[in-house]
Amino acid sequence: MKYKTCNECGVPEAIGRCYVWNSDGTITAKDDPDRRMVIFETENLTKLFGYLEQTTETPIDGIISEAKRKSTLPATRRMFSEFRVQVMQVLGMHPVFRKFAEQGCVLGLGGIELGKIKRLRRAEVEVSWPYSLPMSLGDFTASAQVSLRGPVKTEWEAVEERKYGCRATASHLEKAPDEKTKKSVPPRLPGDVEFKPCSACEVPLEIARYQWDLEKGIITDPLNAHRVAFLQAWEIENVLRELENELGENVIQLFVTAQQDFLISTVSKNQARMSSEGYKRLLALRGFGF
Repeated sequence: MKYKTCNECGVPEAIGRCYVWNSDGTITAKDDPDRRMVIFETENLTKLFGYLEQTTETPIDGIISEAKRKSTLPATRRMFSEFRVQVMQVLGMHPVFRKFAEQGCVLGLGGIELGKIKRLRRAEVEVSWPYSLPMSLGDFTASAQVSLRGPVKTEWEAVEERKYGCRATASHLEKAPDEKTKKSVPPRLPGDVEFKPCSACEVPLEIARYQWDLEKGIITDPLNAHRVAFLQAWEIENVLRELENELGENVIQLFVTAQQDFLISTVSKNQARMSSEGYKRLLALRGFGF
């Protein structure tokens, strides 16, 4: 796939076209101000889920995938309207999954290679370098549910290191999945954070420091060499709420504790010398507010 990048700063054009950095330290979608994004360290996410699984002594991948499917489904439906899906069923479903794959690579969610796709019956992809395997499976299931227009049965298997084959099959025997999610949108607050924008794409120039590998779908922060990804804030929250409902544990508090431990153990020397104002800007740059 070919991706257009800004001629001035090198950031993928889709980032500037779709998102805006606000003065209150949030990142929001231009077409939906309630859709808030955060730049999250994927290693942190993996460690947090591992911490929860070890603490609760319960397998949680299935819970995570299902929660992510429900969270991703509304946005996937907006991307592919009913009319557009009907057109694709005539022209072929590859454009649906190609769009899904392109967006995933730009956001740092990993690479996706299209496999066999049979209209209204089956879709196959290979996912490489996923930002989180169970969350990636939830994303894929949501896109398959929209394109195949109904309940699907999803299977996956490891193909090689960091590459997984995923198959979704339309199944009228499957119970219609639960699609209820509670989306909480925190109120926007006044802020005073300003970033110097790129003169061409208007993305903060500090974002240009991130290194995109668009073939693998990986974004790296050179400050600490950690992998990051753009994620919807409420989707992370919804996954945690689902885990809390299923496990009966104080998952949010466990999440916060694990995140604190991770940040303490991975802070770089440059970040350790950072002033409080520097931390404020760093949090705002990544969409966490301040």
